[in-house]
Amino acid sequence: FRILGIFRNDQFIIPQAQDYLQSGDDVYILVEREKLPRFLAVFGIKSEPLGKIVIAGGGNVGLYLAQGILREMPDVSLKVIENNRERARFLAETLEGVVVLHGNVIDLNVLKEAKVSHSDMLVSVTNDDAANILSSLLGKNLGVPRVTTLVSNMMYPKFLPSLGVDSILNPGFITISTILNHIRRGSIRTAHVLQGQVGEIFEANVPSDSKLIGER
Repeated sequence: FRILGIFRNDQFIIPQAQDYLQSGDDVYILVEREKLPRFLAVFGIKSEPLGKIVIAGGGNVGLYLAQGILREMPDVSLKVIENNRERARFLAETLEGVVVLHGNVIDLNVLKEAKVSHSDMLVSVTNDDAANILSSLLGKNLGVPRVTTLVSNMMYPKFLPSLGVDSILNPGFITISTILNHIRRGSIRTAHVLQGQVGEIFEANVPSDSKLIGER
């Protein structure tokens, strides 16, 4: 694998031969797909198949996520927790084969009723950062091996990993990347914004008349 960039103490570093990784670094890495499980093991991440997923929050993000999981991972057992009764009823009617629970995602009894302790992953995607963080921490405390949290305020992610949150999603970066994919024309296939908006990663096709051809 190749380490493309290091985000350390709010600074983005393009690593040179003399640089070393340090504890707490966020890293951008290029690795072949078939070597990914072995690579993740180096970082202590077990690439195990997911059997049971609980989604905390049934808004648009939760709905689209659930639909994506049903489409891409049909064998997964899926539950959704939603605080609004009418929305919960709508989700139950819309998501075939999904258990929808009406309740507050930060209510310990609701999380226990959802049996999050027996799930493989908890994804908190309400429209409230604090609720997402707290439900993730409660889930971790109940024994969920993997938790993912959606946060809009980028002040939060700095301390979340130390509390046990495994991965953090920022809708702003996702939205920017999605917009860039539509704005970039020509040979640019996809574009992704790096953490801290320090740069972008492009996937591009080299046209036959490009000045890059033949260059090292």
